[in-house]
Amino acid sequence: MAGWWARQVGSRAYNVLAFMEAAGARRSGDDMEILGEAAASFAIAAEQAPPGPRRNRYLVRSATLRIARFRRTGNASDLATGIQALERVLSADPPDTEQYAEATAELASALRRTGSRADFDRSIELLRREVPAGVDVTGRTRVTRALGAGLLHRFRRDGDPGDLDAAIEAARAAADDDALLADALLERDARRGDPAAVDEAVGLLRRATADQTEQGWALRCGELAQALVRQYRIRREPALLDEAVDVARRAGAEADPGFDRLAAQHDLGVVLFARYEARGDPADLSAAVAALRSAVAGLPTGAPGRPDRLAWLATALTVRATHLGARADLDEAIALLREAGPAHRGALVNALIARADVDGAVEIGRHLVGGDTSDRSAAGLAYLTRHLSSGDLGDLERAIEVLRAAMRDANPAELERRLVLFDHLGTALAARYAATGAPADLDEAVDLLRSAAERLAPGDAIRGAVLSRLSVALRYRYGLHGARSDIDEAVEVLREASDGAGRTMHLTALANALQTRHDLTDDPEDLRGAADAARAALRDAGPDDPMYASLLNNVGIVLHRTFEVTGDRDDLDEAEYALRTSLDSGGRDDADWWMVPLNLAQVQFARYELDGDEDARRDALAHVTALLAAVAPGTPAHASLQIVAGSLYRADPRSATEAVAAFRSAAMNEHAAAVERIRAAIDAARLALRHRAAGVATDMYAVAVSLLPAVAWRGLDRTDQELRLAWLADVATDAAEAGITAGRADAAVECLEQGRTVLWGQLLEQRAELTRLRDAAPALADRLEAALAQPPP
Repeated sequence: MAGWWARQVGSRAYNVLAFMEAAGARRSGDDMEILGEAAASFAIAAEQAPPGPRRNRYLVRSATLRIARFRRTGNASDLATGIQALERVLSADPPDTEQYAEATAELASALRRTGSRADFDRSIELLRREVPAGVDVTGRTRVTRALGAGLLHRFRRDGDPGDLDAAIEAARAAADDDALLADALLERDARRGDPAAVDEAVGLLRRATADQTEQGWALRCGELAQALVRQYRIRREPALLDEAVDVARRAGAEADPGFDRLAAQHDLGVVLFARYEARGDPADLSAAVAALRSAVAGLPTGAPGRPDRLAWLATALTVRATHLGARADLDEAIALLREAGPAHRGALVNALIARADVDGAVEIGRHLVGGDTSDRSAAGLAYLTRHLSSGDLGDLERAIEVLRAAMRDANPAELERRLVLFDHLGTALAARYAATGAPADLDEAVDLLRSAAERLAPGDAIRGAVLSRLSVALRYRYGLHGARSDIDEAVEVLREASDGAGRTMHLTALANALQTRHDLTDDPEDLRGAADAARAALRDAGPDDPMYASLLNNVGIVLHRTFEVTGDRDDLDEAEYALRTSLDSGGRDDADWWMVPLNLAQVQFARYELDGDEDARRDALAHVTALLAAVAPGTPAHASLQIVAGSLYRADPRSATEAVAAFRSAAMNEHAAAVERIRAAIDAARLALRHRAAGVATDMYAVAVSLLPAVAWRGLDRTDQELRLAWLADVATDAAEAGITAGRADAAVECLEQGRTVLWGQLLEQRAELTRLRDAAPALADRLEAALAQPPP
């Protein structure tokens, strides 16, 4: 009677299971009660059945359903109950050869999910046990396949290369699971850099997805899509990304409702995001966010895999907020990453940086400096970003230290992570050069950023960002050494970057680089190119862009410069229109707000010089006078304004006194650049001589001569020092002439001596400083003297 009752209950359980299959509930998780009812029915049937194959079969079915429910809900009691049932089956004596393979594979999978290292290792030993005689070929293959999966999971936990090799060997031996072998091969590429393994994996997954009726087809499609993205990152063939998106979309459309469809939506979001990174199409980014949001929305809180999906959605939202300025996206991303937990703190750092919460980013980054490559990269970026906003050199040194350590320990096969490190460290070294003037930092920055760019295909959106930072380093180096090759390369990399994402920013940088090259070449085509780039940046941004006023200012500047070279009135008219429009747009609350009215004043003065339009000169002077009242005295900005004011006053002979006073104020401003101060002093001296004020001229020339050492500062090599002094070669003799005219022979002799001994005086001071250092620290003095004896780089 008991056997009959067990068969009835078992029959009912199979009927429930059949209903679930028909409704899709088994995979969808739409009704966990039905799944639990089926598991409970099989358990009751097992208790009613006599010992033997039927009882074992019911126990395996009950355990399989319990474990399936655990995978969807995270309910630990389901997992424990399933494990107990499977252990009962495997403890049977003699072994149940019919249920052995399924019970062993399911128990091994369940043990890996308990979170216990001991259980994980026990699952491997269980699969490595000798398979009892009588288990058929299909059963033996299943155990071998499960062993391959277990070894692959343990490799991901411990990183033992032996486990990975054994996993691949087991998967090849099983010969019935292309997806498992592909997964292991992709892992080999990720850890060791094996393009052939990626190619084989893609081929296997294409074969695994050929038959849409196969169970798990949609999941295999997701794996194929992500493998194609991996293959794209090696080959840089755009068609691979398009195939990946098409495969993922088909999987999403055909997957069973519920968990399979959620997984397919996640895979689609990931590959769309990869295509956005490669091409910069905002439509791909928006579609990625939508797909990733759908994948998260249907997954219960606490479900396995939810934190990773939250992190993916947050990453896409962070990128969209950064590129499109959507603050709500950024707030949502940060909330999602806080929910995702400690494993995703690196992504949280990036999101906090995007929200300009650099102190919060650094606080989290402090806990990541001992983590993996991605964590340390995020920590280094946090310190670097805070340096860029505060100027704190301690943060910069910490950033470089953390990023160097990450570079040293990074897996050479992890190309994407190494590219990020190249980019971050190169940017940090360029920043340290800007702060300290160390040429070695600049050379290393150029090498790192160039290496990163070379590893990215033309048209890749990430390559555009790297090229932009490379151009900054190259322009720094051009400023240091004046090498034509550096400014030429900067122009070329910006031309390429301007064809992709971030076009407005890159075009603006290109306009600046072309103006810099014009300073060297005097080629009008460079200015024409700069004007075209500035106009294109303005068109690309549009009136609603927060940077529109600044972009108008850039157009005005470059067209004014073009007019000065070509004399084309149309350029001057367009420059004035752009600057007036920028000024009228308002909303300029940055530290350089005064530049727009200053540039407009200079254009108006140019119009005065062209047409003799006195109204234009008076308007310009009114602009500058108002600015002088608004800008703090003693600042570099105040000096620039005084120089322009001096030029405007000088145009009216009746205002010579005011002109000299303005130039003198700029020359005496200790916070202004040395070159600006010298030019202002020379202008004041020449104007004073013209109006027979030789004494004032002598004083102003003396200021100019005293600043010569600052122009040819010691950080430059000898050739650059001589070049910088060459254009000021007449200052000392002009000063002497003014001194003689003023009857001050002593001042004339002093200026001549100072002017001809700039470099010699620096050498003598250096020796005197070494003498004092040697008295205090002989060993340090020897090291410094040896360093000074080395030829310049």
